[in-house]
Order: sequence, then C-alpha cells, then structure tokens
Amino acid sequence: MTANRLWRWVSVFLALLAGVFFIGYAAEHVHELPSLSWDIWTWLLLGASVLLWAGIIFLGAVIWRSLLVDLNHRLNWRACLSIYGIAQFGKYLPGNVGHHVGRVMLAKQVGIPVASTLQTMLIEMAWGVGVASGIALIGIFQIGDVDVPPGYLVLLMAAAMLVPWAGLSIARYFFPGLVARVTAGASIQLPRPRTMAIASFLYLVTFFIVGLLLDSHARILFGADNSQILTLTAIFAWSWIAGYITPGAPAGLGVREAVLVSALTPLYGASVAVGLTVSLRVVTTMGDGLVFLIALAVRRLDNGESALA
Repeated sequence: MTANRLWRWVSVFLALLAGVFFIGYAAEHVHELPSLSWDIWTWLLLGASVLLWAGIIFLGAVIWRSLLVDLNHRLNWRACLSIYGIAQFGKYLPGNVGHHVGRVMLAKQVGIPVASTLQTMLIEMAWGVGVASGIALIGIFQIGDVDVPPGYLVLLMAAAMLVPWAGLSIARYFFPGLVARVTAGASIQLPRPRTMAIASFLYLVTFFIVGLLLDSHARILFGADNSQILTLTAIFAWSWIAGYITPGAPAGLGVREAVLVSALTPLYGASVAVGLTVSLRVVTTMGDGLVFLIALAVRRLDNGESALA
C-alpha cells in the first residue's frame, strides 16, 4: 500500500471517528438546549448569516481572480464567480476534493490552463492555512490568558502569513520535481506582494466574519451574556484547518464539528456548543447552496460569451 493510499484511508477513518463523536455528543446534550424564539429577529439573523457566508465565497473568488491575473489570465467577473461558485459546492462530495477538480475542469473550458488553475489553488491553500494558523496561535495565547505584548502578536500573525511564501520558494528551488507533479508540470510563479497582501487581508476578513456569526448566534439564539468574537474566530480557525486538511471529510463534515463542539463547550456549556455547531453548519450549507444556484444561473446566462476579459 502506497503512502498516499494509506493517508487516504487514515483520513477517512479519522473523519468517521470525528463524525461519530459529534453525533454521540450532540445526542447526549441536545435536549438541554434552550428553546429558540422563532421571531422576526431570529429569521433575520439566519438570513443575514446565509448572505454573509455567501459573501465569504465571493471573497474567495476575488482572491482566485487576483492570482490568475498575476499569471496573465484575466477572467471577467461573471465567469470567475460562476466557476468558483459552482465548483465550491463540489466540496460536499466524498473525498473533499470535488471543488478542486470541478474548478480545474470549469476553468479549462474557458481557456485557463490546468497548470495555472492548480498553481492558484496551491497558493490559496498555503495562504489560507497560513492566515488560519496565525489566528489560531493568537487564540491559544488569548484563551490561555498568556500576557503577550500586542506587538509580538502582530509579528506572530505576520510571520504566519509569510511562512507560505517561504515554503513555496523553498519548494520551487529545492523540490522542483514535487512541484511539477502538483502543478501539472509547471513551475511555481510566486504572486506579487500586492496580491498576497490583498489575499491575506481578505482571508483575515473571512475568519472574523465567521467569528462574528458565531458570536451573534451565541448571544441572540442561545442567550449568551458576553461577546467573544476574537476567541470564536480563533476556535473556528482551528476547526477549519482540521476539516480542510482531512481529505476524507466532505466540506470538513464531522471533523470541523468535533473540534468546534470540543472547544466551545468550556465557553458556553455542552448544549450551547452543540447548538452553535449545528447552526453554523446549517448556515454554511445554505450559503453554499445559494451561491451554487446563483452561479449556475449566471453561467447559463453567459453561455456562449467569452469568459476572458
């Protein structure tokens, strides 16, 4: 058995184990949840949450288009959003790679080489994990009540964002064969500093939006007293990394929930932790579905038109 196949089976096992843990934990504590008041404010909150998650997907499309521009490929905005939005829904397929495969195929149809799409996705993964790791590390200091000067935290965040740049540079010069396998034979062209500054900022905005969503749900839906946006942002970053790097978990399903409920329980108690975890999954799934339908409609309207700007 090859190392890749072994890792795939291990990942599937871990995803199943995490899913079983969450289902068992939820079944044990869901009856303790406070009764939700399904008034106009609850529905407005849930609707706004779905729209905010849809906006997060839009930010991802902005990052992808910026990376393509650095590689001298210019998609018009409607084509970019339709490809990204349709492909994004593929993450719900088993294996957690459907969104990557889908984007490669859809981009190829409009003239974007496979190697270029693969390269942009590699950079996205590196920077997304880098930003999430920085947020997660800062969260460890905050939750652990470690007194660290703000200047050091800023430096830590900056270092986490620059690690992917250094890693890609090292891989390009010292492991060209591995890079060629990942990028379909192309060498990595590092993005411009301006592009990566924009991408880093948008990734930061993305994680803080989710922290805001969790905090709003905790206070409005489940009656939490205190606002803990920064802590919740860090907790989501941990769960996102865990779900993202586990190939066997579609959209991080099970893995993300297991991490979230474990980290949220000390803050809110088991029942509210389960409620928050479920509400976030419902909102993100509905947001992904909304973007998919919009992207599909845009694609049909643009059928036959040139996608290159």
